[in-house]
Amino acid sequence: MARHLTLDQGIEGSNPSSPATSPQSSGGLRFMPRASGRPGAQKAPPVLEGRAGMSSAAAEDIARSLLAAWNARDLDALLALLAEDVEWYDPAMPQPPARGRPAVRAFAEAVLEAFPDFEYEVQEPLCSADDGSRCAIVWRISATHLHPLRPLGYAPTRRKADFDGVDVLDIREGKVTRIMTAFDLLPAAEQMLGLRLRPVPGTWRAKCAVAVQRALAYLARRKK
Repeated sequence: MARHLTLDQGIEGSNPSSPATSPQSSGGLRFMPRASGRPGAQKAPPVLEGRAGMSSAAAEDIARSLLAAWNARDLDALLALLAEDVEWYDPAMPQPPARGRPAVRAFAEAVLEAFPDFEYEVQEPLCSADDGSRCAIVWRISATHLHPLRPLGYAPTRRKADFDGVDVLDIREGKVTRIMTAFDLLPAAEQMLGLRLRPVPGTWRAKCAVAVQRALAYLARRKK
């Protein structure tokens, strides 16, 4: 039987630790059985009307649809899943966060133009709140930098990068209101550039990095 994770958020009017809502408890995360559709199969947990007004399974469907729309280059479908005042924070953005659908579209178009083979691969399982107000989805990105990256104009390196990260989606009334993207920029940049950017202690690169940091620290102290 397929199972998905739920985030225990202490929903008003429910008891997260009760057997009725927590078949198998494991700290803050709980495995919840998902209905398989077969006769006699255990039914999915009842819909809990919280601030999102939807179930955890529905929230996961939205998260999957969001990444599927990106992979299909269907930006209209992607934007339809977002609230008009959506806010998306991504460390790859030149000035995060992107606020509103037009800003999200501009960011998506720039990324897909620079990385034509950009693709998300979902790393199961998803983790969601009982009331569907939040969903975390771990992914692996594969992308090759083939064209300049707007708006700053980073030149293409024609190198491919594979890296992992996570999106945390806030959902209300069936629309994504906020996306928090988190991943380590250094491994991605190292693969794209073919260079080791993280200094190794004792090397000349590390000594140069420390010298620069000390100079910046001195200037920071002078500003106080």
